Amino acid sequence: MHSWSPPFSTNPEIAPLAKTNYSFEKRQREIAKKKKQDSKQAKKLATRDDAKMEPTPRASTTKDA
Repeated sequence: MHSWSPPFSTNPEIAPLAKTNYSFEKRQREIAKKKKQDSKQAKKLATRDDAKMEPTPRASTTKDA
């Protein structure tokens, strides 16, 4: 005869796995995405600032005749 068992168990060998916390995972992905965007923006600003700092040789607009 088959014995009845409750829908949950305190036995760790047959205990069901914990549910995935999707909200936490989504928030972690959003944080990582924001961090990546911030680093790209900082890198872009740094290269832009470096370009402003370096004097660019200007082409002469007068012609020597």
